[in-house]
Amino acid sequence: MGERVRDELDDMGLQVQWQEVEEGRPNVVGLWEGAGGGKSLMFNGHMDTSYSGREPWLAGIRGFQPEGFVQNGRVYGLGISNMKGALACYLEAVRALRDAGVRLRGDVMIACVAGEIEKTQWYPDFVGSEYRGYASGSRFLTSHGAVTDMCVLGEPTEQKVVLGHYGSIWMRISTSGPFIHTAFSEGRRDETSIVRMRDVLDAVLEFAPEWEERTAYGGKRGIVNIGAISGGFAWRVSRTPHRTDLFVDFRVPPTMPMAEARVALGDFVRRLREQFPDHGIESEVYVTAPGSEIAEDHPLVQAIDDAHEQVFGAKPERDTVRWFSDASALTRYGIESVNYGTSSGLPDPELGENLDVDGLVKIATVYDTYLPAYEFSTRHEVAVAADAERADRALREVTFKEVPLVRALLFARGLGIRRGTDNVLATMAPRGSVLEDVPGEGMVVSLSGQFWRLRGRGLEAPAKAVVEFRARPGALTTETRVHVPDPVSRHKFRRYWRVVRPFSGLIRLLVLRAAKRRAEAAA
Repeated sequence: MGERVRDELDDMGLQVQWQEVEEGRPNVVGLWEGAGGGKSLMFNGHMDTSYSGREPWLAGIRGFQPEGFVQNGRVYGLGISNMKGALACYLEAVRALRDAGVRLRGDVMIACVAGEIEKTQWYPDFVGSEYRGYASGSRFLTSHGAVTDMCVLGEPTEQKVVLGHYGSIWMRISTSGPFIHTAFSEGRRDETSIVRMRDVLDAVLEFAPEWEERTAYGGKRGIVNIGAISGGFAWRVSRTPHRTDLFVDFRVPPTMPMAEARVALGDFVRRLREQFPDHGIESEVYVTAPGSEIAEDHPLVQAIDDAHEQVFGAKPERDTVRWFSDASALTRYGIESVNYGTSSGLPDPELGENLDVDGLVKIATVYDTYLPAYEFSTRHEVAVAADAERADRALREVTFKEVPLVRALLFARGLGIRRGTDNVLATMAPRGSVLEDVPGEGMVVSLSGQFWRLRGRGLEAPAKAVVEFRARPGALTTETRVHVPDPVSRHKFRRYWRVVRPFSGLIRLLVLRAAKRRAEAAA
């Protein structure tokens, strides 16, 4: 997969870095350099998957296999929701901006990493690269030059903005007992490590609610999971095991330091030893993975809010989750990180892991929308008593006959004489590049030029403009954003903008109001 991602990034014209985390497990990084003077943004996503598809309980389910397929508007395949769909969104959002000729001030980085999945080595039974996870790839990433001001992780969040997620402490708690033959175990059953573990397990279950209440965060209780238990020899049950191990996952909120959590759990184990002095209780902490959080008023969160509202018609919900993400490692390097992506919930029990294709497209659009930096913008909105489909259709059908002042203003600007029967929006497309045209939702057009010149061309660099017309239930909106990277051009455009902005806004308002009349008449 790393090779495929490398080829895609290279094809887009990005500067590509291959980080060999270990043999067969790379990070692949694509960098789009900005013009300077802006904040840098990373899109981070992991290439490893939660499963291999070869597990006995998954082997017969198509959606857990590495060959993808599309069915009923959903794409199925191993890792699509966690989180290869997000990688595709990153690539297409950046590709669309580059194809449109957008130039950003800050750098944009796409980091496709290894080793994010919640797993770890445990000696001596589980060692090697297969078991290295918990942000091992992103820790390597940030310590080898790939750092930015902020980061978006497209984890499956159901289109919610995750302001905080829990971390984890994994602990082994062991009991010990005599290693004896069944024939000589009479009267000693309660001494065996497995039977002694029953007391420890009951104590852990009794302690769990206390821990969960203590670690409440973001409106949710903490959580404790009994993840595994190991003891004895299946091939030789005529012997009692000298040790039985219980493996417990204690979730830790981002507001609790790992050292504090470790001490608290160590105190719990000491109480176990005091309660059961003959059980030979030992413990080992073998994972400490901190959580992560980002402030509600962070500019990145606000940008996602605005872009999400444009695409989905309302601001995104907030969430706190008890799963882990690479934000844990990134924030340790000062990279403010937020989890925001699409998801279709739990895997289909018959078809497996999947994502809604429309959800993928919309999330990619959100990524594309909040990414660019613009120096000039204007936005207008009118309320419409009609659904989005009818409002959009009405907007596309508005003619110059319905907005004669618009016709006159465009003629005065030197943009030619328009016939009264011409559709206003249709005349815009030939003048630029259509970035998006979705019936029932709207149109996005990219324009480039020296707009401050009535005729001819100068030596200064052109400006880039994006004009959006959007329909959503109950409203029609239009937004114009202009990016002028060259200082000389920016100075000239600023003078031009002071004069033309009121008339530009008037044109857009007149078109929206004409569409409103059409839509409400049809309704």
